[in-house]
Amino acid sequence: MAMPFNRRETLILGGGAMLAGLATPAAGFAAPHAGWPDEPMRWFQLAFTEDDPGRYDQAFWIDYFKQIHAQGVCLSAGGGIAFYPTRVPGHGKASGLAPGMDPFGDMVKACKALGLRVLARIDPQAMIPEVAKAHPEWALRSRDGTIRRHGSISERVSSNTSLIAAQISSC
Repeated sequence: MAMPFNRRETLILGGGAMLAGLATPAAGFAAPHAGWPDEPMRWFQLAFTEDDPGRYDQAFWIDYFKQIHAQGVCLSAGGGIAFYPTRVPGHGKASGLAPGMDPFGDMVKACKALGLRVLARIDPQAMIPEVAKAHPEWALRSRDGTIRRHGSISERVSSNTSLIAAQISSC
């Protein structure tokens, strides 16, 4: 399938749209509350790995956020795999995510209870093998043509949930 625009044209169009949006408020987009971007903030990023659900200590992290006087937290939500319950076809779940578990949602609730600002971080550069099979054009390949395993997967993670590296750009 041919792409209507190449990468350079997409960047130019996107940059133009962004600048146009700065000149006039875009309909449907609410401005952040007054002063939010200007306030000094101490952020912390907590990046889950696939085998963290069921193993991480939420109380430890919440206490740590209090100790460092964090004002905002960037939490891993997912991407190729989810750290929350998902029913999206082809969206993998973290290997330790048992039924009824929602580590991302639980952390968001606990952080919001502390008054922290929360950003969800996603990693779009990974996919489960079933998605790679259905969409081989999305998979990142080695020079010899074999599909590459995602670099974040360690040997301790079971092979049935291993991730494959995905292409971020096809141009």
